[in-house]
Amino acid sequence: MPRKTLGDIAKDMAGIDIAILSTHTEGGEIAKRRMSNNGEVAYDGTSSEQTRVVVDIRRDPKVAWASPPKVAFSRTASMSP
Repeated sequence: MPRKTLGDIAKDMAGIDIAILSTHTEGGEIAKRRMSNNGEVAYDGTSSEQTRVVVDIRRDPKVAWASPPKVAFSRTASMSP
């Protein structure tokens, strides 16, 4: 499967209204975050490096994504330095 950029993923998600992103915390627990998508906002390629989700993904890039009713997957995330 070809690798997608964050921009590609953002474009794919434009029609999805709500989703759950699961990451692993520093203590190894699973953290689930509800996420709402506003398809009218373009992704600008940036994210705050200090957010918990970014810190969690940099430490352990194994994530899971679910957007009801039918889409779910788990992958190893890749983030630019």
